[in-house]
Amino acid sequence: METGLPDNHGLSAAVLASPLVHEVNGQPHFTDVQYESLAGGVARGQSVLAIAPTSSGKTEVGYYGAASWLERSLAQGGRVVFLTSHKALARQKFAEIVRCFSPIFQLDNSEVVLATGDAVLDANGDVPVNAFTATVLVVTYEKYLNMLAGTGLDAS
Repeated sequence: METGLPDNHGLSAAVLASPLVHEVNGQPHFTDVQYESLAGGVARGQSVLAIAPTSSGKTEVGYYGAASWLERSLAQGGRVVFLTSHKALARQKFAEIVRCFSPIFQLDNSEVVLATGDAVLDANGDVPVNAFTATVLVVTYEKYLNMLAGTGLDAS
C-alpha cells in the first residue's frame, strides 16, 4: 500500500476529492497496482496493463483513466465504455460509476447506461434511444459484441 501520490500522477483536484480516491489520515491511499499505474501515466492518457490478483484495485485503475479521459474530452463529446465479464459485475460497476462519476462530471442519470443480456437501461431505469451515445456505457462483452453486430462497426 502506498500513501501519497506519485510524481506527475495526472489526477485532477476533482477526481482526488471524489469517492474514486481513498484517503487514510487525510492522504490519498493506493494499492501497489494503483500507485504504479498512476506513476505509469494511466491518468495522463498512457496505456497501462494492470495484472494483479482479485481485489487489488484494478477497477479503480480503469476509473482513474476513464475519469481523466472524460475531463479532457467531455466538452467535445467524449465517451467511455466499461466492459465486464458478466452481468452481476456489470450491475455492480454501474452502481459504482453512477455514485462516483455523476458528481465529478455533473452527469444526468440518462447519460450513464447499463447494457446486459437482460436489458439496456439508463440510471433512471429508462430505455435509452441509443446506448452508444451514452457518456458512460457499462456493458458485458457479449452484449457489446451483439450491439456492434446489430449496428455495424461504426459505434461513434
